[in-house]
Amino acid sequence: MTPREQKIREDLRSGWMDVDDALWVVKRELETNESASLLILQAVLIQLSSSGSHGLDDARRCLERAIELAPDDGEAYEALGRFYDSAEPDRVKAEMFYRLAIAKGAGEECQQALDELLAQ
Repeated sequence: MTPREQKIREDLRSGWMDVDDALWVVKRELETNESASLLILQAVLIQLSSSGSHGLDDARRCLERAIELAPDDGEAYEALGRFYDSAEPDRVKAEMFYRLAIAKGAGEECQQALDELLAQ
């Protein structure tokens, strides 16, 4: 994670920046520094945004691109699993991406999400 990305995340947590402002900043940052972690952040912000300027397909494409950039990193797979678990429900895809994330080293929260999905 770049220092710029850390600052964006800190500003969001502290309330210095709202979701739509953060989305704008992330989009600008991606113009010069395309990274998997920034694309994941963008996907999350798109899902939380109230502006209506982006749809779920945009969020999904961000996550798919993050996987292309970092195919061995479980974070994007987990994010796509969560996407299919809640934003665009598809249990089969959610399970598949959770399992891929776990295989690539995702943490306990991912395993818990998978367990909850399977318990439904």
